Amino acid sequence: MVAECIYIMCGGANIHNTYYTVIEEIRPTHVCVIVEKQINDKIPITPLMDEKSKATAERTMMNRQQIRTAISTLDKYTSTGKKRFFKEYSIVDQSTDSVKKAVLDIKMEHPTAELWFNVTSGTTLLSVSLFLAALWVEGKICITPSNDDFIRFRVPKMHLEDLSKKKNYADILNILYEYDSRASTLEERGMNVTELYHKIDGIYEAMVIDALGKRKNNPSQKTKWLLMQQLEEWGLIERKFKGKKQRFTITEDGEYSLKMLQLQKSDENK
Repeated sequence: MVAECIYIMCGGANIHNTYYTVIEEIRPTHVCVIVEKQINDKIPITPLMDEKSKATAERTMMNRQQIRTAISTLDKYTSTGKKRFFKEYSIVDQSTDSVKKAVLDIKMEHPTAELWFNVTSGTTLLSVSLFLAALWVEGKICITPSNDDFIRFRVPKMHLEDLSKKKNYADILNILYEYDSRASTLEERGMNVTELYHKIDGIYEAMVIDALGKRKNNPSQKTKWLLMQQLEEWGLIERKFKGKKQRFTITEDGEYSLKMLQLQKSDENK
């Protein structure tokens, strides 16, 4: 069974223009648009209105029509070629609570799906509300600043406190950072797992104290693997394969986290 991937955005006048760029990147099975109910309301223009009010009402109506057209076009796009499910979610206003409720409804309908959020479209309030909702459900976030551009925002999966609790995390990041820094090409980045484990043996600081009050500075294979697994889950390192051999490399988020830890330590020593 193919895993579900849900692509979520707020209603906007250009959401149909970025559709094909996005589906090339994330291959969604479902497309969901969150939009205000007022988008279908008409604003009566009366003779009693002044020119400024009339102009504002006309711009609002034009914008609503553009959004309705964009949503309708997006619906048609999802039904052509490789068909995808399309659904529109109406909200009563642009508040964060309304957007979070719509996202919760999507999450309840697709509890095991991967959720992608495009926070480009809609008003600033809608975009920020969708961004916050994405954080709540641990979704993946992206923007499409132009029709052909897709940029993913990587949200940290841990706090610096999580890293600083175990010195070993920072030590492993530093080992990989120094190794990768010496690489002249991307292909040369990534330390062999056997060499990495040997390096960990040399710097490991045990958190467990034995009955004699001594630290057990002899990490098992399982202990070393658990350290690597946690850093990988946080997105700070990644695994690569060269043939059958595993290699580990530090990610951009890993480098940033390491530098933040070093800065934090420098501030503490002042």
